[in-house]
Amino acid sequence: MKGLRQMGRVLLVGSVCASLGVAAVPVQQVDAAPKSTVAPKITLAPQEPAADEKCAMCKMTVYPKDHNMGAFSSQLVTADGKRVFFDDMGCMLNFKRLQSKPTKAGWVRDHDTKEWVGYSKAVLVDADIETPMGFGVATFASKARAQAFIQKNPQLHGKLMTWEEATAIAKKKYEMKKKMNM
Repeated sequence: MKGLRQMGRVLLVGSVCASLGVAAVPVQQVDAAPKSTVAPKITLAPQEPAADEKCAMCKMTVYPKDHNMGAFSSQLVTADGKRVFFDDMGCMLNFKRLQSKPTKAGWVRDHDTKEWVGYSKAVLVDADIETPMGFGVATFASKARAQAFIQKNPQLHGKLMTWEEATAIAKKKYEMKKKMNM
């Protein structure tokens, strides 16, 4: 029905233009419906970083899952729904600490499987390991996995760590770096 009405309008305009001796110019139909003001739905699930992703804190490369340093990548969804990635958990902790509003969600990788784990559920191990920013913390999906890592690698001097301890160390390193750059 709508198509027939439009065709009728085109024929009417065409015949009026022909009677006036004016060429009919096609006009593009514009949808007059108002644009939605509803914000797009935020997906609160982990996503893989883009190939060229940079850390939201230090601007270094965020490593993909298949890179050995990919075990240390992390991500957050900010209060305003923006997804940000980090190359090292220390960067994530400092970014989170410096935000005025709490984040909506966040994930770290399980050190062994490199699968995403909700950061509040992850178990931390402070060890003599190389991480992108030298934070030296690995994350695991369970306490059993973390303890198995510590037992298998006694040369790394690993120990379980709380989120509060990790945040305090990240803050201290951040402030030391800030003083060095002044």
